[in-house]
Order: sequence, then structure tokens, then C-alpha cells
Amino acid sequence: MMRTQINQSRAELSMNEAAEIYSSPYMPELLAKLRDRESIDNVKRERYNHFLRGLHRNFDNQLRQHRDGYLADNIPRSVRIALFTEVVPIKVAIEEWERTKGSFNDKYITFVDASLAENAN
Repeated sequence: MMRTQINQSRAELSMNEAAEIYSSPYMPELLAKLRDRESIDNVKRERYNHFLRGLHRNFDNQLRQHRDGYLADNIPRSVRIALFTEVVPIKVAIEEWERTKGSFNDKYITFVDASLAENAN
């Protein structure tokens, strides 16, 4: 029952996050600009930085629940793929990670840094 509730909660969170992005008047354009390596102003960068921190908190939480035995074995792989999609191709995302990673737990920092290093090779 607990695993079902966790999975339901994760599905709802994912759907809500997606809806917030596609319904947003500014996030789709902002993400497209960042992926195209276009420059953005400071206000847009601040907005993106908060979005990115939320993304990392979500990934960190998923990995913690996986370590605690509540989530399936695909979670580390799924988070790594998401990092390659949402962080690696965006220069600002890597800069922000370096600036803020100290606020995350050591296991998550190690996971992200290893994933980023894997991509660098």
C-alpha cells in the first residue's frame, strides 16, 4: 500500500510539473533558449535557477527513496538520463549546479558529479 501511494504521488508530481511548464507563459521559451545556448537576462536566469533547484530536489528525493527501498531499480538510471537531458546540454545548469551543490546531501552530489563526469568523457 505504501509503495502504491508513493508511486501515485510521484506520478501526480510529474504530471503537475509538466503542466506547470507547458502552461507557463515563459518557461517553454526560456528552456528553448537555454537549450539553443542563447543568452538570457538576469530575471530569466533567476527564474531558471529556482526551477533547476526544484528539479535537483526532486531527483535527490527519488534517489533517497530508492536507497531506502521504496522505489524500483530503474530510478538511478532514470535520474541519470534526466540529468543528461535537463542539465548537461545547458551551460547555465552546470554553472548553477557548481554554485549550489553544497546545499545537497553528499550522496546526491557524488551521483550528479559522477554523471556529469561520465558525460564529459
